[in-house]
Amino acid sequence: VVSKTALVLCVTEEGVPMFTLGDPSGETIRSVTTALVVGDDIYLGSLGVDFLGHLKLNEITKLLSM
Repeated sequence: VVSKTALVLCVTEEGVPMFTLGDPSGETIRSVTTALVVGDDIYLGSLGVDFLGHLKLNEITKLLSM
């Protein structure tokens, strides 16, 4: 059975987990194989799905601090 959920784990340079991003329903993004932080942007990609996701890091951290 192939999972149709997406999960990204953000860690520090020392490997300490900071937070996770996920789509448990798989409705928006169902597969992530690559996540790249560039400045205040996070780009998400997949080898199995033709898409490029984009999130603003400052918006995510605002939600996490609520």
